[in-house]
Amino acid sequence: MDNENALKSIVKTINITPKLKNMLEGWDKIILFKIETETYLIKTKMGIGSIERGFTEIADVVIDMDIETFEEIVKGDITPIKAKMKGKLKSTGHLTDILRLAFIWNNALKIMNNDSLQ
Repeated sequence: MDNENALKSIVKTINITPKLKNMLEGWDKIILFKIETETYLIKTKMGIGSIERGFTEIADVVIDMDIETFEEIVKGDITPIKAKMKGKLKSTGHLTDILRLAFIWNNALKIMNNDSLQ
């Protein structure tokens, strides 16, 4: 699965999972994902997530990593928090937004990999 389709699957999983969708309520943010030379915007508004290719200078959260790290995270080999602690993932933004995103993302990946929610 390529990067864009993996991100689309994560966003779709969030949008159809009530517990995760509820975490988007009132959390209107723009999240910029930089995966080497590719950039994607995930926007959350009124409890719905959307994704598109693009770039913005006004992102609330910026996530930056290489392709290998992204693939490890999507496969469940490493969590976003562990990747950050190892210096494989860089993030900027408010800590509460970064932690919320990590929680939502981790749980979406668990669902996609047929595991249970935290």
